Amino acid sequence: MHTIANVALLSYNARAFRVEGSIVCDCGEGGILVHRWSEGHNGTLVCHNQISNIAARSGGSGLNGISITDFRKGGRLAVCSNNVLRNITGTGPMRRTTRLFWGGIAAVADTCLTGNILEEARVIGINLGWGRICAI
Repeated sequence: MHTIANVALLSYNARAFRVEGSIVCDCGEGGILVHRWSEGHNGTLVCHNQISNIAARSGGSGLNGISITDFRKGGRLAVCSNNVLRNITGTGPMRRTTRLFWGGIAAVADTCLTGNILEEARVIGINLGWGRICAI
């Protein structure tokens, strides 16, 4: 997936969703975004992807490269492993001190992050938190 004006891959409320072996580059608003609002098992796997040149041209929260986020009382238990992210840029409408956005990987859903490589993330490489269980 390359040269996309918006987000390369956006998933809402998926269950046992798997994104593996993708090459994502030159996207204007984000790379791989997995968001959930419903309670229950998430089971998402985001593994072995190459992501580069991702921006947040129209602002947004800056969850640019990979975002596994459960809003409200969403799902849980996801894995984000062995991804390579480069040149993650852009800004969001929030001040940098508000929350830690503008990152290469944002995971907030009892997500296990392991073996990921980030190079040239604008502000933060990995933003991990807000879940009951955080494993690195």
